[in-house]
Amino acid sequence: MTAGFWMPLFTGRTDADQVEYMRTLVLKLDSAVVAMVEVFRNTSGVPLSGANSPSVLSAREKGRWTRCRLLHLDLQTIGEAVGSLKDSVVGGPAVARTMAGLSEAFEELVATAECDNLGSMIEAPDRWQPWQSNYENSARNFYKDWYPQLRNVHEADRGLARALLSALPPSRQYPVPAGLPRTPPIAGGAR
Repeated sequence: MTAGFWMPLFTGRTDADQVEYMRTLVLKLDSAVVAMVEVFRNTSGVPLSGANSPSVLSAREKGRWTRCRLLHLDLQTIGEAVGSLKDSVVGGPAVARTMAGLSEAFEELVATAECDNLGSMIEAPDRWQPWQSNYENSARNFYKDWYPQLRNVHEADRGLARALLSALPPSRQYPVPAGLPRTPPIAGGAR
């Protein structure tokens, strides 16, 4: 189950292999974050009112939570990859510092776990009784915190992207990903 941003653990042997791996990680993480933001762009930022079972949810809403779940699972693999490297990273002190910061940001990214819960609720509603209150609580918990937590991860990723540039050969360098706006992409903006 992946949205296309799954990150295997590092298995390379050389410093150059690790630097290239971190390059891939930085770019995949940026793409995964942007994909998650797009899933929720212009949504209401609240659970669907009166949804007492998955049959009340539109195909679009079900698809949104399914995509969110896949992105959450991919983000978990990226977080695990970061955690496995943080104590043995190459590329100098700035890379090590920013990798540690990214690891900390991932530890604080807990809101996206609600995507997995919501996906499970849609697939197996009998396991989540009373369904409506479970759905509403999970969706509210997600909407309350997902954007600031994900934005923190993205900012830490951008920091790693900047630090990593000095360790990469010129032919493998890339533009630092653009930052996300402070306001969430939901209809009505700030929360």
